[in-house]
Amino acid sequence: MTTNTLQAQPDREIVAGIDTHENSHHVAVLDSTGRLLGDEAFPATSTGFIELLSWVSVLGTLVRVAVEGTSSYGAALTRYLLAENVDVIEVPPGDKAQRRRRGKTDAFDAEAAARRALAETSPRIPKDTTSSVEALRLLTNTRNLLVKQQKEIAGQIDQFLITAPDTLRERSREGTRKTRMRRLAELPETATADIVTDTLTRLLRQHATRWLTLDADATAIEKQLRTLIEIRAPKLLEVYCVAAVTAAQLLVAVGENGHRIHSEAALAKLFGAAPQPVSSGKTNRHRLSRGGNRQANCALHQISIARLCHEQRTRDYRDTHLADGKTKKDILRLLKRA
Repeated sequence: MTTNTLQAQPDREIVAGIDTHENSHHVAVLDSTGRLLGDEAFPATSTGFIELLSWVSVLGTLVRVAVEGTSSYGAALTRYLLAENVDVIEVPPGDKAQRRRRGKTDAFDAEAAARRALAETSPRIPKDTTSSVEALRLLTNTRNLLVKQQKEIAGQIDQFLITAPDTLRERSREGTRKTRMRRLAELPETATADIVTDTLTRLLRQHATRWLTLDADATAIEKQLRTLIEIRAPKLLEVYCVAAVTAAQLLVAVGENGHRIHSEAALAKLFGAAPQPVSSGKTNRHRLSRGGNRQANCALHQISIARLCHEQRTRDYRDTHLADGKTKKDILRLLKRA
């Protein structure tokens, strides 16, 4: 709750830092010299947002607010502050080394965010979560869940079939995954003296039916993704081997307000495609970054692999660099950046 809250001075400039959580947000306010003016916790509700901004505004002229988690627990608060014409920047979680020295409380985290707002020379602009790109994110996350459930069900079916009678195993020996699932979904009801076979038949039919339903739902979402992308970024779908799903992952990583990414190098770093130096002694080389947005990096990986499989120009590029002594990992890193 509140620490020392100094007397209000409307003419002084202040900055605020907010540590966001599911049920409450903690705000700390500093003046232009870095002096802590006060901190307070507010509920993470519409009323709480109004109270938070009113409380901060009493202490002075608000210049900037630094918010942790602008795309998660702080998303709704960020939208409110932006609608109120407040300059909002995004800050990462606090320094772990500092937390070990000082300890961790919501007040400490909010103050650390406020100090980032005071010292920030290259502010990180938060993503816009009110546009079609946010809809792409919701659809993409839902599709990922459906695909994950499909894989789990398919794995369960494969395990069941290992010890199943030959009459059941024969139904899943040929054809595509979807064809085999359709055969299993059409298994007839059985009522024999063999309770194990009857149970297995029923479960295989239920699992296969569920898999087909998930597949249809995932396909419907892919169509919705393509429709949105054709409106938002149609040229992205014209790039060779870029499908609706991978295009959506890239757009979600960038966000609606792509102007917040100031250069191609910054975009590569965001996508985890910026080279990392690993030189020592006589060794002078780079490796792929392990940071950045991993979903976007996965999309770049899928695009690169598809191009290697289907595009002669990309295969020629690979062969040229292999002849120059590059490894396959090096070439894949270069393709992600190309």
